[in-house]
Amino acid sequence: MEVKGGVAYSSKSGALYMRGGVATYGSFDGQLFSAPPDICTDYSSAIYSRWGADNCLPLEMADHIENCGVLNAALDAKARIAVGKGFQPFLRTNITQDGKEELEHVSDPEIQDWLEDNNFFDVAMDLSFDRNGYGWSPGSLILNKERTRINRVRRIDVVKARLQKMERIAKGNTINSLILCNDWKKVTTPLFDKDKMTQIPALREGYELQDLIERAAGSNTTEYAFFNRSLRNGRDYYPMPLWYAARNWVKVARSVPAFKNAMFTNQITIKYVITISDKYWETVYEDWDDDDTYDDAKRQKIREEKYDEIDKWLTGEDKAYKSLSCGSYWDEVAQKEVPFIHIETIDDKVKDGKLLPESSAANSEILFAIAMNPALIGAGQPGGPYSNNAGGSNIRESYLIQLMLLEAERKENSNILNLVKRFNGWDKRLQVERTVSSTYTTGNTAVITQKKITPRLVFRCVSGLLTTLDTGNSTKSEPL
Repeated sequence: MEVKGGVAYSSKSGALYMRGGVATYGSFDGQLFSAPPDICTDYSSAIYSRWGADNCLPLEMADHIENCGVLNAALDAKARIAVGKGFQPFLRTNITQDGKEELEHVSDPEIQDWLEDNNFFDVAMDLSFDRNGYGWSPGSLILNKERTRINRVRRIDVVKARLQKMERIAKGNTINSLILCNDWKKVTTPLFDKDKMTQIPALREGYELQDLIERAAGSNTTEYAFFNRSLRNGRDYYPMPLWYAARNWVKVARSVPAFKNAMFTNQITIKYVITISDKYWETVYEDWDDDDTYDDAKRQKIREEKYDEIDKWLTGEDKAYKSLSCGSYWDEVAQKEVPFIHIETIDDKVKDGKLLPESSAANSEILFAIAMNPALIGAGQPGGPYSNNAGGSNIRESYLIQLMLLEAERKENSNILNLVKRFNGWDKRLQVERTVSSTYTTGNTAVITQKKITPRLVFRCVSGLLTTLDTGNSTKSEPL
């Protein structure tokens, strides 16, 4: 029991004991996010294209992604599903009429070492995350000292990257470099600042291999940037991610937990208001008003003992539905009988689940915007409008559909490996002509035919596919 300013607070029963007076208090938990300040910079003379009105749009996107649980989880899930178990080299010997590839796994030490040395699994997953989270993904290729081999491929943090303004060439426009800065909020000039920025020459979009071969032969540069993007809706530089169309729902999804947190942090939760009349003390304790018999300290001790006695009576599972009996007195002023002890129960206004339907709707709208079934990441609300989508079959089918939708991300990552294989000469070493035989029967006669083929070195993402229980296995692995 804690007594302050004539009011006693109980941590057991949640009761408030009053003799008179009002107490108010509150606190603040954390700070509201403030968007980056608008940098009033004239970008007409800048060598780079600004990303957003103040060149800080990716910082806004990053803030939304990091602070919206369902968005962050969905983007991470898409990247994980796109990469699966990672990329492996295969020799493709045939494509059947129904489009199925016939593949032979390649256990080549040089290729396997290259994939491991570059940790290409993480590179591919991060590039896929950036593509879905920010609309595009940059990276770079690093050559050896002799510029005869690609030693490294690295993913570049898209938030720190800006594209140089396009320059006119004979057959269209091209972006010649990628410009990096650790903190674009500190850039107050449109000019290139060598102390804050780094410039990496970029390979010509769509002609990366040919451009790299030509530059490696005539330049001492060993690092070249590349970027994956799809230019739509009239945008020349930075595509918008799908989820950004639902950014207002993202704000709703972020606001609900912040509101709930503030409510729980700042609310005053009181279960009972217990009022003990002064007449009670005068009736129970003779000479209560005599200071010689009861000084202030003794009166306070008696009050606190009574508070604790009532508190113990109200708390605990064995005290449910018990009654409290006390006497009363006649109030001459009010002309009515008044109890010595009055207990009032306070209704809890938080128990109605306020704003949870809005939160569920926001989560679903965000997932719909990026083409993901809410059940795939456990976002189906039990009993909610999408609860019927949480069955095992629906989740399995949703996963397979997601695999199909992420074909573009797998192609972009495999295109990087295709560039590396051709520059490093892996294809010439492994794509060797061979003679294959096939047998078919006509009547009682077996006919053997032979033909020459040249297998093609390809890179495929090996993914675990969910299966039904009647197959005897819960998953199976298949290159995609």
